[in-house]
Amino acid sequence: MSKRSSRSRRGETRCGLSGIYAADVRVFRFYPDGAVLDALIKPAPTSADVPVIETWLRRESVPAGVHITRYTLSAGNRVAFTSASHFDNCMVEVDGVWSGRHMTLNLREGGRVQSAVRFERIG
Repeated sequence: MSKRSSRSRRGETRCGLSGIYAADVRVFRFYPDGAVLDALIKPAPTSADVPVIETWLRRESVPAGVHITRYTLSAGNRVAFTSASHFDNCMVEVDGVWSGRHMTLNLREGGRVQSAVRFERIG
């Protein structure tokens, strides 16, 4: 394995996934060590907004309303994590495939399912 990769006890790999990904108003900021921040940003951000987003969407001082959790990567660039809901008192299960500049994710939240949501890397 490269220096940028590490293998967990369950055979999952963490490596290289980093950046800010957005689908409409839902934004995830990934760090290569497995941390991910989950935020809602209105209006829906674009790459032009990234310099400002990077100043406040930081794990060193997580703002109110932003959730921090851990993701795992497994074979085939599969990414998965669970985060608190921004709307209900439940958890959001997220899983899908990471492919460099985009992700295709399924989000399950309190009985609702959003399938194949495309997140673009904006920063």
